[in-house]
Amino acid sequence: MKILETQSAVLTNYEVQAHLQDMQARYQAQDEAQPNGKPKPSNLDAVMKDVITYLVDENSPLAAPSYYSEEAVKELYARLEKFNLTKAELLMILNLRPKFSALDPIIEEADVRFSEEQLQEIVDIIRDVLGGEDVPVEGYEPAENGDGGSGKKATA
Repeated sequence: MKILETQSAVLTNYEVQAHLQDMQARYQAQDEAQPNGKPKPSNLDAVMKDVITYLVDENSPLAAPSYYSEEAVKELYARLEKFNLTKAELLMILNLRPKFSALDPIIEEADVRFSEEQLQEIVDIIRDVLGGEDVPVEGYEPAENGDGGSGKKATA
């Protein structure tokens, strides 16, 4: 993966992590090959380390067990294509790797656009491709006010 133009597209967390790890490797190789070469910014190591640490933190979607890779991202997009999700929704799915059935914060008007079975299929696809817990959509209640508000999980 190579970023050709800055600020031309929105990146997923996975792409940011891969880019930063690639930058670290390039700077390390440069330092070993030319110790007195072009200096890198003084705080670059700290910033890259902090961002990568955040992205692989145990609460992060990129943390294990996950199966993020370029192939997985392509497969996820291909398998979710039939649902006509927006680019923003796909980005949020990739960044958050939802392990739960409440997709309303991620998918606009999920309760109106999709049936319970379709929502379960979306969750299953995410789990199959990116890993995650097996949590069913069972108990999902669409918003009653009809304004596209968030649905709520039923409580027992």
